Formats: sequence, C-alpha cells, structure tokens
Amino acid sequence: MLRAGGGKLVLPGARNSAATTTGGKVLVGVRPEKISLTHADDAGQIPGGRNRITGRIADSSFIGVSTQFVVDSPVCAGFEVYVQNIDRDARLVPGAEVVLHWSPEHTFGLDAAQSLLAGTLGSAGAEPVGEEAAR
Repeated sequence: MLRAGGGKLVLPGARNSAATTTGGKVLVGVRPEKISLTHADDAGQIPGGRNRITGRIADSSFIGVSTQFVVDSPVCAGFEVYVQNIDRDARLVPGAEVVLHWSPEHTFGLDAAQSLLAGTLGSAGAEPVGEEAAR
C-alpha cells in the first residue's frame, strides 16, 4: 500500500523493482491506456479494489480512435489518459472533476533514487561506446 496525493494505491510486490521501507519513496507508474476515466458524479459505480486518483481535466484532444485527456491531480500534474471513442461522455471536458482508476495489477514501481531518464537512449550519463564514440 502506498500513499500518494492524500490517497492510497495498491502496488503488487511482484511489480515493484525498488526496495521499500516505511516512509520510503517509490516512482509509481501505469500505462495510460490501462487507465479508465470516470466523471466524478459516477464515482460510486467504479468497482471496488481499483486504484483511484481524483483530478480535473486540463485538456483533451480527439486523436482518431481515442481521445487523449490530460488530468491535473494532487498526485501528478499532466497525467495522460487515452480513452477509446466508443461511448463518449459529453461531461468529460476541460474543467470537469474526474476519477482515474485502474486495476492494481497494472501498477508498477521503480526506484525513486534513479534518474527519471534511466532506460532511455543516452539519458543517464552513459558514455557511448565503439563506433558511436568515434562520431
């Protein structure tokens, strides 16, 4: 169990690569397509046991098969969510209060002490080797 933005999130131990201690820090992630977006008025219809974060839609963009929503919350400003364009809720517009929710099994944890750029090409101060170094 993690505390984030005044709420609690479930992070399965098998999905956490960071050492955990009481009061320690972990970077928590979830893929944007794994998140469901529900208008705050319908929060009571969200199944129990799901991770939840409340927020307000800051922006939305229709991108063909889905709509991208940017949600500001106490946990994260600019939280991105993609919702398939199947049943459009006309209340999901900038300024609307919403609940982001997902299955805890889609949550993952990383070591908060590592660089936020770790794992990206040329990001964590790694020196190029071989032919790349000669360029």
